[in-house]
Amino acid sequence: MYHICKKTCNKCGLIYICKTEQDPYRYEGSGKKWKEHNKLDNCGIDHHTEVLFSSDNKEKTMEFCTKYGKETNPYYWKTPEYANLIMEGGGYNMLGDANPNRKHGRAVGWKSDKSIQKENDRIRNADYHANNREVERARMRCLSYVKKGNYEKALENFNKWNPKYTTFQEYWNKYAPAERMSQID
Repeated sequence: MYHICKKTCNKCGLIYICKTEQDPYRYEGSGKKWKEHNKLDNCGIDHHTEVLFSSDNKEKTMEFCTKYGKETNPYYWKTPEYANLIMEGGGYNMLGDANPNRKHGRAVGWKSDKSIQKENDRIRNADYHANNREVERARMRCLSYVKKGNYEKALENFNKWNPKYTTFQEYWNKYAPAERMSQID
């Protein structure tokens, strides 16, 4: 059963339109602005719930939401009296520009779409390496010199880089080839 509810804060009068498949009187709402409001000391979770519409049919629920948002209470989500960031659509309509958490077009669908994951990784890695270029170069040179067995050059680059290892000896022991291990006493 789908329920479209109108929740009104008993202390400040802020209104939130939401859809739930749970008990509408126990459901607290999941909107970003509404949840932030519920955390306020002076308001908290003290609200009145009015069920505007209930149905087992998802399409009818979506039709009601569209009619409510366009005719009954036009553009309610754009007014300061409402905690909604977008119009309640009655379905799972948090895609594209409707998603208030969308960041640079990268947030939507990232868990299920490998191409979005790759693009997010590419951007994140490019940002990281741009900001940490010298440290990363020192880290990569250090590892390269360790694998080649060049102790002095590896130590020089190790000192430019702050690894999680406490000593150079631990780093060398972990990555140096077995035949080079004897170089360090």
